[in-house]
Amino acid sequence: MKHKKWLTVLFILCLLCGFSSCAGDRSVIGDDFEIPKLTNENTIQFTVDVLGEWNQLEVFGGGGRMAIEWGDGRLQKVEDPGSELISYKYGNRRSYRVRIWAEELAYCNVGTLMLPVKDLRLGYFPKLKDLTMTSFAETREIDLSSSCPNVENINIGDFADLEQVDISRCKKLKSVLIGGNPKLASLDVSHNTELSTLNCSGNMLTSLSLKGLPNLKDLDCSFNDNLSSLEFDDVMALNALFISYCNFQAIDFLNKLPSLQEFSCRNNKLTELEIPDLFWIKYLDCSNNRLTRLRISDNWLLTRLRCHSNQLGKDALNELFEVLGKVRDYPHAPKCYLSYYNNPGEHICNTEVPVRNGWVIEKGVD
Repeated sequence: MKHKKWLTVLFILCLLCGFSSCAGDRSVIGDDFEIPKLTNENTIQFTVDVLGEWNQLEVFGGGGRMAIEWGDGRLQKVEDPGSELISYKYGNRRSYRVRIWAEELAYCNVGTLMLPVKDLRLGYFPKLKDLTMTSFAETREIDLSSSCPNVENINIGDFADLEQVDISRCKKLKSVLIGGNPKLASLDVSHNTELSTLNCSGNMLTSLSLKGLPNLKDLDCSFNDNLSSLEFDDVMALNALFISYCNFQAIDFLNKLPSLQEFSCRNNKLTELEIPDLFWIKYLDCSNNRLTRLRISDNWLLTRLRCHSNQLGKDALNELFEVLGKVRDYPHAPKCYLSYYNNPGEHICNTEVPVRNGWVIEKGVD
């Protein structure tokens, strides 16, 4: 009898040990390798709120091993995260604190439009080259100078509460996209001398200095409702400049940008605009302003001019048509487009002149 009791006890103990082992196995999933203890210094941390029907969080990374503590007791290890998007489904509706071991990563993408994420914290990641972070709340400051000193490309977008971004010591930055942050009123890029592309659209900037950026080629500051001032060096090699939907009442810097090929200043408060001898300019959009005067040079590379929805009268339009001249006719020449509708002089100017000269007239296209 005692023998049977001991066998029963041993059987129960084995079951318990087996269940414990399975539970332990389920808490660590993915690939088998050792990682250091997760700390504030070696992880990206944030909180995800699972509130509705959507319960899936996605993370993308690569260039090194990666481990994700999902906040529900499970740790996922990924030997080669660059091979696929990492998706995880939560079981219960509550908040989870996520920690990503990212010391070895070269690139990482965190953030989601489907699940509310907030309270982003960054450790130290000297190997990180590309970083994308989007749609975070309750994050007022991001210090990439301390966390990602060697980053080359960043995308920081749609942060509801972001007020400050420090990239002053990110000396290798080449491409910056910091946009859609409704509380970001200032941005300092003066130390990022390798910068070639800057998109800071959709913030609340009032001014921006681009001095000391000899490699800058493309700049988009559109949709900054209060932006009315840009500072440039005496000569800069900018190819494209977009300042649409801002608050410019005058523009006095175009003579500093002799290499400009594309320029859009639509939806500002300009009353006059003079384009200097920008030999390379191909695209100009100054529509939806208050222009009574538009002066451009005879530029045979210009292929699209949009000056509709202004206050250009008959004489101003006729003068413009004369300067535009005849479209060049040579093999494989691109078509040239002109829109000047919604101007006071639209129906009383010499409308046949640009048509005769080969321009394609766009009507009511915005």
